[in-house]
Amino acid sequence: MAKMGRQLLFLLLAFSISLFPGLSSARLISPVAVEKSEVYRNTSLLPVKPYVLHERSDAKLLRRVFPEGRWRIDMDYTGEVIRPNFMHFSSRIEEIWDDSENQIPISGLSPGMLIAAAREALNDMYHWLDSNQVSPNSWPSTMAVLRVGEKLYLSSSIKNNGAGFICTFGPTSPTSVALTRCAGANAAIFVSQNAIDEGRIHRIGANCAEIGAVHLYSLDESVKWKGDTNLPAGALIVTYGQYPPVEQQPPVQEVFNPCGGSVQAQPGVPQWGCNRFLQTVGLNFVPRNTPEVPIPIGWRMETKRVCL
Repeated sequence: MAKMGRQLLFLLLAFSISLFPGLSSARLISPVAVEKSEVYRNTSLLPVKPYVLHERSDAKLLRRVFPEGRWRIDMDYTGEVIRPNFMHFSSRIEEIWDDSENQIPISGLSPGMLIAAAREALNDMYHWLDSNQVSPNSWPSTMAVLRVGEKLYLSSSIKNNGAGFICTFGPTSPTSVALTRCAGANAAIFVSQNAIDEGRIHRIGANCAEIGAVHLYSLDESVKWKGDTNLPAGALIVTYGQYPPVEQQPPVQEVFNPCGGSVQAQPGVPQWGCNRFLQTVGLNFVPRNTPEVPIPIGWRMETKRVCL
């Protein structure tokens, strides 16, 4: 009877695979994904160098279940509901423990350690995208790490969101409220090309990693921030990116200062960017040329899945 049961189970499994061929590949992909994730989790031991593309084919996106690396960076799947090809990666760090199981105060992480976290997360994202054979044209170019109190909020820049942040997430979201404050109380905010040309809105539609990280903070169930005040004292953000684009050689990775500056859309109308946004919400940033401080490889992160 037992032998007949095993034979029946085998036949059912074979029949299921014939109907759903993806099941067989999923069985093969999952152990590989776990193995690669475990190996790539040791990114702090890797040299500081740009991510280099592997040979790719035109195979369909695999959509592995497993987030990448010890920061558990993962694709923001809710974006697909918002806009086709929307691409964003994120994570939230709730606790950090050392290899002796002593809790590390997140508020005590140095600016150099935040750089290390952003670099690791950026390359974990690139590893995920490369492994899943996503076209480099859809790769976010930066990763921000926002430290507020005893939590870290990790956000990539937002790719393929041409309509801009305010249009996508609504004018009443806390981050949109803060963006509106950036333009001035008497300046109309419209999500249109004219508004961008006239400098009345973030110069690239507020799709930067800094904006995404602050938005993730505002969505935290323990946070009451509404966008009309400064972030808590001691909040700090760093943005790390790769430029030129990854398909060009040689790519360069470094800390990115907030975008913005003296660029003018037309005479007398300067564009603004994350520089004004960070000032408006009272958020300090880690400047370029700050030395990176490696995070010990034995440290363990307690994370939570978050989406925009």
